[in-house]
Amino acid sequence: MERSSLTDALSEAGRRLPKARGTPVLLADGGEWMLARPRLMGDRGSLSEPDVDDALDRIFDGLVLGEPIDPRTIRVAARSLLRPNYDLSEAEAESLVAVPPGPPMRALAATLVESLFGARPGVASFTGWARASLQANGLGGVSIDAGDLSPLLAVLSATGRTIPLADFADVCRDAEERIHLESLV
Repeated sequence: MERSSLTDALSEAGRRLPKARGTPVLLADGGEWMLARPRLMGDRGSLSEPDVDDALDRIFDGLVLGEPIDPRTIRVAARSLLRPNYDLSEAEAESLVAVPPGPPMRALAATLVESLFGARPGVASFTGWARASLQANGLGGVSIDAGDLSPLLAVLSATGRTIPLADFADVCRDAEERIHLESLV
């Protein structure tokens, strides 16, 4: 596909694809772009689409072990999550994620972690619990009347097919407290 000279400029709006959505992030050009949130599917070779399985593993290991995440892993994953949202060559995507070390790289890493793993753990909400409960029971794509949601969730909880809301909130509060304590050390 031939681009006009106007769209050849590396601009977010000029390169955005029609169905682009994701997590906003500041990149090397100083502009705000969106990292796609990968779709996770447990029934195929790669868990993620686009395939960022290697980055998911490396970043998760770093987070669990308290080790720094290799900037190359951050750049590779960010590049992979830019391309579903934008008409970019590999070289253009690489130039955008080439943020300098320090605060810009930490900001990119934090946004990438949010894009890969969701919002910061420890944020308890009814909608988060309800969504997780429905998806875990194969009901993620089913339309449910608002009046039927509470009884359905009560049945799922009573039959052990989801954890009770209070337990979910306790786990989230514990995680939030642990994060807070770790930031003080």
